[in-house]
Amino acid sequence: MGKTMRRAFLFTMMMVVVLLWTSPLLALSGGQQVKIPYVVSMPDAGWWTGIAITNDSDEIITNMELAFTTAGGDSGLIFKTRAVTEPIVGPIGPIVPISYTTTLEDIAAHAILVNTLDALYTGSGSKTLPSEIGSIVLSHTGSAPFYVTLYIGNPEGFSFQVFKSESVSMPL
Repeated sequence: MGKTMRRAFLFTMMMVVVLLWTSPLLALSGGQQVKIPYVVSMPDAGWWTGIAITNDSDEIITNMELAFTTAGGDSGLIFKTRAVTEPIVGPIGPIVPISYTTTLEDIAAHAILVNTLDALYTGSGSKTLPSEIGSIVLSHTGSAPFYVTLYIGNPEGFSFQVFKSESVSMPL
């Protein structure tokens, strides 16, 4: 191998190492997240979860996501299909994924967004959570820290707990 070939080979190998080392960093961005291990969405049984999200920064929090997972691990990422009872004529239409994830309204600097879990999830749409216990993750891709006060109650009373967001790496 000539001197020029060796240099080209070493340069190529260095670039491969640099790309392999930096590629995970390029695919992630910073964000803030709170994981709440227990919530209940059973309004018909008298149980409810209230959530107060407090923006603890001087910036607006946009695109905050609320993701619900049932106690059995179902995050709602299933596909709705329909039975075919006759020959298909024309386009079938899209297969629509159902997800227990929603984007919340913007939260102004030092403001509080308060509602029940079911109302936050539904927003102005027609989505509904399954009537059961589960867990939630609240996250956004910005750097603004936030607190979540969780209220769980029934006709007998309620209790609450406060969670502080943590800085996390999130996929772009």
